[in-house]
Amino acid sequence: MLDSEEWWNPDFWSSNTPTDHFDTPSTLCAQALSGAILHWCRKLGLQRVIDVGSGDGKLLDECSARAHGLQFSGIDVRKFPPSGGWRGITARWDRRTDAWVGEELRIGPEPCLVIAVEWLDDLPAAVAMSDPRSAPAETGPVRMGPDGDSAPLSSAENAWLARWWPHLSPGERAVVGLTRDRAWCWWARRLPPGSVLATIDYGHTIHDRPADGGLAAHVHGVAATPGTGTNVTASVAIDSLTHAVEELGAERLWCGRLMDLPAGFWPRSGSALRRLALRSQEALLRAPERFGNFWLVAHRIAERP
Repeated sequence: MLDSEEWWNPDFWSSNTPTDHFDTPSTLCAQALSGAILHWCRKLGLQRVIDVGSGDGKLLDECSARAHGLQFSGIDVRKFPPSGGWRGITARWDRRTDAWVGEELRIGPEPCLVIAVEWLDDLPAAVAMSDPRSAPAETGPVRMGPDGDSAPLSSAENAWLARWWPHLSPGERAVVGLTRDRAWCWWARRLPPGSVLATIDYGHTIHDRPADGGLAAHVHGVAATPGTGTNVTASVAIDSLTHAVEELGAERLWCGRLMDLPAGFWPRSGSALRRLALRSQEALLRAPERFGNFWLVAHRIAERP
């Protein structure tokens, strides 16, 4: 049977960092992001920051250099160089068992902020298309590999498509968001009440699903063909993701594009030179041609019965 990793290269990030291949908000806008993170930690009384898919740790370097009394942890598939400001955890999310594999992950009892910047889009997911061997009326979507091989979808994948990506025209593809929803729900079930679960990623809703499924690949800054052994990402079904954690009782704090965040969301403080850098980074985060179309989705974990 075809596996969703027919498209994804699960070993790619074991020996590569995002900065080798493309820009991310964490690498280009670490000062602006860290300012917002520390502001909300102080405002909401959060004691720890966990950066999921932390890459080379640039965001955590910036946070830990500016904050005292907070704990910082980063999770990624590569081993981290020693850092005096935060703890690196080498672990991989296993979509087959819906669990972290590698170093033990201790969350602790104190409210914390979990932030994932362009992590969910990297999680392997089933790619579905109408069966090219049949008329659309005869059969529903099937799992499709990059070489054109097909296999049946699971009942859960079909149910997800029926609800969240129901209008799949011939020749179009859909990326089934179950693996992303389940990974995000893992955190929502385990974080202490009062914690905040936030992601910044590129995505879509049922009103603007991409005809190509949102699949993309880049090598050294150049677009590549998905499914050719490179890194592959696919934009996130934002509405499905928010629904999944809200069914668990999480309270929505924000769900919108970075370009639509209110004025003053990105704090500016420090020297004149730093404030100038922050203005430049905020411009990148708001620009539609850069990161402005990315989504910020943030939820607070409610008290459990």
